[in-house]
Amino acid sequence: MVLGLSIIILASACQQGEDIINPPTAEEILSDSPWVYVAHTIEPGILQGTFVITDLYAQLDSCDQDDIYSFSSTGAFTLEQGDIRCTSNANQIIDNGTWQVSSDETTLSLDFSTLNDETFEISELERKQIILLRKYTDNGINFTETLTFDAIE
Repeated sequence: MVLGLSIIILASACQQGEDIINPPTAEEILSDSPWVYVAHTIEPGILQGTFVITDLYAQLDSCDQDDIYSFSSTGAFTLEQGDIRCTSNANQIIDNGTWQVSSDETTLSLDFSTLNDETFEISELERKQIILLRKYTDNGINFTETLTFDAIE
């Protein structure tokens, strides 16, 4: 038991040390593991009736809150159903397409096959978490959406 735990700790330390010496590229981090959608906020909040909503993730059905993104090193990606499905006979794959990180690693573009294409500013990109920003103006108001994804190990 202790030996097994020591090996896990050592392997983790080696990975962290390797990342410091030879930092992974954004492409390597994205394609290293699948990513689950865990948070989505908007600032300023949007008015819905008499309520101001800032947590868009909480507004989603639970079947949409556990969706999984997988990025291949070839530039293709899939968006899949998580464990909870909106309908029992829904396809596992929600959508797919291609992805690209800008040469300066500040933006991530997703070209979906059926959904609207999206470009996000990369706020944080680490082996365990990705934070993406979508900034836009609507009716003269500047909005920032923050989407968070955790690596599935």
